[in-house]
Amino acid sequence: MIPALWIGDIFLHNTLELIWNWKLFEYIEFCTERFRNRTRRWVGLDTAINEELPSDLRTLDQMCFSPQFFFLGSLHASGIVMAVLGYMLVLHKGHNMYAADEGLQALACPDTPPHFRGFCFIPCAKVR
Repeated sequence: MIPALWIGDIFLHNTLELIWNWKLFEYIEFCTERFRNRTRRWVGLDTAINEELPSDLRTLDQMCFSPQFFFLGSLHASGIVMAVLGYMLVLHKGHNMYAADEGLQALACPDTPPHFRGFCFIPCAKVR
């Protein structure tokens, strides 16, 4: 099944290049060459920016469709999934974090460990 997909992708790629005059293969080769010859290990910190592109596409182009680009995409996607699952868990259990004093203190002092929250200088009103 995968060789059939490869043949379909090659046909689609060639069709797009011919009909719309997009130079996709040359652009991917150019991105690969820029990634190999980058000045820093993290490609996002490189100072060379392609001025020919619109300003909203420059940061995407700077990542060169490299493994670092796909790592960041998967990291952001998994973070969003974890946030949604956490929110669903709170809703499913029926927990109201605003009803307890500990929840308000956790919002007021998020970096403080739980056993030091009594020393937090932001007073929390009791909600009952």
